[in-house]
Amino acid sequence: MAGKHLIFYHGCDWADPPSRQQYLMSAMAAHLPVVFLDGRPAERGRVSSYSPQENVVVVRGLASLMIALRRRGLEALLPPLAARHLRRHIPRGARTLFWSMDNWLKPEKYVRPDVLIHDCIDPCFSDDPDDCAAFEQRERATLQASGQVFATAEILVEKCRPLSPGVRLLNNACSPEEYSPALVESTQKPSWWPERMAPVVGCLSSLDWRVDFDMLAFACEQHPDHEFVFAGNIIPECREQAERLRRYPNATLPGRVDVAEGRYLLSRCAVGLIPYSVCAMNDAINPVKLYAYSLLGKPVVGTAIRELVSRPDIALTGRTPAEFSAAISCGLSLTSDESYVRRLQAFAFANTWENRAREAWEIIRHL
Repeated sequence: MAGKHLIFYHGCDWADPPSRQQYLMSAMAAHLPVVFLDGRPAERGRVSSYSPQENVVVVRGLASLMIALRRRGLEALLPPLAARHLRRHIPRGARTLFWSMDNWLKPEKYVRPDVLIHDCIDPCFSDDPDDCAAFEQRERATLQASGQVFATAEILVEKCRPLSPGVRLLNNACSPEEYSPALVESTQKPSWWPERMAPVVGCLSSLDWRVDFDMLAFACEQHPDHEFVFAGNIIPECREQAERLRRYPNATLPGRVDVAEGRYLLSRCAVGLIPYSVCAMNDAINPVKLYAYSLLGKPVVGTAIRELVSRPDIALTGRTPAEFSAAISCGLSLTSDESYVRRLQAFAFANTWENRAREAWEIIRHL
């Protein structure tokens, strides 16, 4: 019996900075072989593969080749193309589970798996009616075709349930090995680290449309004795708002940082921020940083989005700028509260990617 094999596609690269996709598939490999379809463009139309860890094969170039052929109207070639390249990694007779998130290509149509698993991770991040209609149509079709649906946030579970009654919550999580004492201790201080010796309020997140810049500006004004570091990619549409923050003498915006710099920030900050605007779209975000901050025992301060408000024993939240600023003060006062720090770390260790993979496997192994 060849057993089950899991094929995954979302459009990301395995070599990208780690995200839910890589973390979860890496952990799933403890339970069954994983074939990860990389989003990286094919070199001269060639498909290649490599194994970054035991039980994981990354197939490069297949997805991009499928996209190119589809755009040329050669869709009929995609099923035999997929079969030819995937049979090298999936033995004859194996049952295939295809794990997918919303994407344009939808290669599961051409791979034709035994079971489709849909991971609902986001709402439609667009105000354009045509974009929203197309997103809803894709998701409706996917929900109806899926043998199992997971969702990262409660509001997404509620949205999926009418078409997929068996939808299960599968939150994001943390990876303790990325913040081992040895790694943290060996991380070098970045050149952009504030020179002033003052408690650092840290935020590791893209500065994009999700962020409430007014909340952050008010916090900088109200806490002149603290340094604020807002580390992450600044998208062009938010450059003006980011520059407004940069003008505060206690604000540092280093832009995109690498993994080591992010580790330094998270391990050395006093408080970790999750400053998303309070709205329906952001209510659907289960922040990965919630778990990373908690793992390191950093008080979590955020806006009143649903996934934070629903965890009052872990996250301190504010709906207005004044409430948000007050939550930062409260968080700073809790940095030396050992019982609170232990509670944060217990929460994190109960929510690791390995635990998520076990939860998922207990469900999908029966499919």
